[in-house]
Amino acid sequence: MVVKKHIRKNAYRRRPAGAGRDWRRLLGRAAAAAGVLIGLTLTSFLLVFAHDLLTQCDYFRGSRIVVQGNDRLGTEEVLTQSGVHPDANILAVNLSLVRRKLLAHPWIADAQVSRELPDGIFIRILEQQPLAILDVGHKFLLNASGEIFKAWEPEDPENLPVITGLALSDVSASGAPRSLPFAAVMEILQIERDAGVPQLTTLVRQIRVDRELGLTLTGADRVQAIALGYSEYLAKCRRLVRVLSELPVATDFGDIDMIDLKDLNRVVIRPLAPVTPEGSVKEET
Repeated sequence: MVVKKHIRKNAYRRRPAGAGRDWRRLLGRAAAAAGVLIGLTLTSFLLVFAHDLLTQCDYFRGSRIVVQGNDRLGTEEVLTQSGVHPDANILAVNLSLVRRKLLAHPWIADAQVSRELPDGIFIRILEQQPLAILDVGHKFLLNASGEIFKAWEPEDPENLPVITGLALSDVSASGAPRSLPFAAVMEILQIERDAGVPQLTTLVRQIRVDRELGLTLTGADRVQAIALGYSEYLAKCRRLVRVLSELPVATDFGDIDMIDLKDLNRVVIRPLAPVTPEGSVKEET
């Protein structure tokens, strides 16, 4: 008996329509991406070349370097601090970095740096304005904002009021509230500038702080001490100026030991006790 073998036909799967187009599309996208990458690379090289060309070109060499706003600091000191060298290419100067270097100097409160094509660099600084010397065992300089900006050194100003009786913890940090004694000191120091009280700074050589009794000024020519206490400083200082202006009229009024203005409604003047020829102090009855 012959058994017929079943022959299976080869299965043929037709490729989906559009498969070739997908590959061509992918190749096209890859080629486009490669073109973009090559273009960016060439552009980067061109930009680097242009940057090097401009920053090394003599046309932009800084022949005009101008420093403004400096009074205490010399021009050469400002330039040294800034790091800007004469004849430097102005396009190669990092303006932000120069400003940060300037602000690192203790006497520079603010700084602006700009360039003017083709050859100009302009540096404008605002110097610190010292208001007083804070003595807490070590001396520091205070500015008009009541902030310590540097340690006092012998070459720094000496003809400033000296504040004693405070601690470093009393001094205002940026944005922090001041202690009552320190706020009182700052009010006194700023009265002449802000309120126009004449002669006050010439009367003050030292401001002594007593946390309970308030402020006492010392250093006037004929007055050993002026007790102001706390509060109402503007009115007290104006009255003090009037009192001092009237003192020369009293011909027998010698030097004064104390003017007490703690109570605005009462002024107490205590003259110095006269000294006898033998050097002893004579008591007045």
